Amino acid sequence: MGTLLRNAFFLVVALAIYAYQPTKQRLVTLGLTRGSVIENVHGFSKELRVIEDTRHCEDLHLWKVDDGSALLITACEGRGSPRFKWFPPMTFFDGPEELGSGDMTGSIHVLDPETFTSTRLTLEDFKGPFVTHGIDLVTDPQDENSVYIHAINHLPNPDYDPDHNSDDNIKSKEREKARSQIEVFHHTLNSNKARHIRSIRHPLIRTPNDIYSIAPREFLVTNDHKHREHGLRRTVEDVWTGAWGRVTETVHVRVDLDDGIESRDAAEGVRVGVVLKGMHNNNGLGHGDPDKEGEVLVCDAAGGVLHLARLSSSQPSSRTSSSSTPSMTKKLELVESIQMDSTIDNPSYFHDPYPETRCDASGYVLAGLLRGADYGKFFRDEGHVDPSVVWIVSRSENKDKKEKEKEAGSEGGDRWTRRIVFQDDGETLSSASTAVVLPIDPATNGGKKEAWIWVTGPSSKAVVATKIDLAALC
Repeated sequence: MGTLLRNAFFLVVALAIYAYQPTKQRLVTLGLTRGSVIENVHGFSKELRVIEDTRHCEDLHLWKVDDGSALLITACEGRGSPRFKWFPPMTFFDGPEELGSGDMTGSIHVLDPETFTSTRLTLEDFKGPFVTHGIDLVTDPQDENSVYIHAINHLPNPDYDPDHNSDDNIKSKEREKARSQIEVFHHTLNSNKARHIRSIRHPLIRTPNDIYSIAPREFLVTNDHKHREHGLRRTVEDVWTGAWGRVTETVHVRVDLDDGIESRDAAEGVRVGVVLKGMHNNNGLGHGDPDKEGEVLVCDAAGGVLHLARLSSSQPSSRTSSSSTPSMTKKLELVESIQMDSTIDNPSYFHDPYPETRCDASGYVLAGLLRGADYGKFFRDEGHVDPSVVWIVSRSENKDKKEKEKEAGSEGGDRWTRRIVFQDDGETLSSASTAVVLPIDPATNGGKKEAWIWVTGPSSKAVVATKIDLAALC
C-alpha cells in the first residue's frame, strides 16, 4: 500500500505540473507533445530550390536595390565548417587551433533571387578565422549603393588558461575559452568583395547571438546566455523561464572616434550599455513593421516568444566620459509578446507591397524547430535531421467573428493569427533559424498573390527557397 500511495502521490504531482499552463506551453514549444510524423509543407513550386555553397548559414537579410531588384545577404561556413567542433553558442570548444585553415573559415554571401545562386565575397583586409552567426546591414550614408555589414565572429580566447582552476587568483578573462567579437565590413552592391573595416570587442559583448544595425558605428546585440559552458546552470537557464532563467540581455554598442569608425584596436572607442535585461534566452533580433517607428523584434528562442519592442533615444552623455555608457544611449521597451508553438530564432517582417490584391498579407516571419528539445542533444551528429517550420503571424482584424469568439479564451488568441507557410521533416532542410519572404508582382504573375520564401538554419546543408501562396493568408 505504501508503494501504491507513493506512486499515486507522484502521479498527482506530475499531473499538477502538466496542468500548469506555462509548463504545458513549454512542452508544446519544445516539441515534446508533437507526434513523430512531420508533414512537409513546401509551397506549390515544382521543386524546392537548394542554393549551392550556402552551408550552415545562421542568418539571412533581404536588401532592396534602387532599381527595384533585391538581394539576400548571409554569412555561411566553409566546406570544412567547424560548427560540430568549435561553436561556442552550442558549448562546443574543440579544435580551436584548426580554425585558421582556408576551408574552416566562414564568409559573407550574396544570394541572387532571380538565378538562385550564391556569390561568396572576397573579404579584403581581413585576417583569419571567421566563425559566423548573426549579421545585419545598414546603408552607407555616403553611398546608397553600399552597405555596412555587422557580423558576429566567435573566436577563441588567446588569453585562455586551461589550468585556471588551479589558481583562484587567475584573471576572469583567462577563464573563458571564447572571446567573441563583432566584425564590420563595407560592401558595394553588385561587387564580389567586402572590405574589413575593423573588429569591435567589449566585456559586455559576452555571448553574442544576433545584431540589429542602427548606423555604421551603432547597433544592438543580444547575449543569449549567461553561462557559457554545458552544465546544470546552463540547462536551467535554457528550460526555466523563472527568475533563474531570466539572465540574458540586449546591449547597445556605439563606436565613438573623432576620425571615423576605423581602428586596428578592437576595443578603441567602443562604448556599450545594457538596454534590455532580465530576459529568457534573448536571441534573435529583427527590424519590425516599417509603419511602426522604432519597432524592434526580440526573440526568446527556447521559449518560443516573439517580443515586440520600441527603440528610442535618451539624453546624450559626455563623449569624454570613461564609463561604458555610449555617448547616446538607447532605450528598448517591450510593448507586446506573442507565444508560438515552436522555438523561434531570427525574426523578420514581411511588408506586403500589393495589399490591393486579395488582402494585405503583411506579418512577422518566424522560423524555428519543431523538436527543439532534441536540438542540443543531437547537434553534433551530422546525420541527424531537425524538423523545421516557418510561421507568418499577423493581427487578427480580418478574422471571422465566430473564430474570434472561439479563441477569445486563449491567451492572445483573438489578437494574432499564426499560420504555417513552410515545414520540413528535416531531410531537405535540417534546422531553421530565419526566413525572409520576397513577393512576386501580380502584374507579372497572372494576378496571383504569391511569393518566394527563403529559409536557412545553423546546421542546414544549404539555404532553400520555395514559392508560397500568400492568398492563403487572406
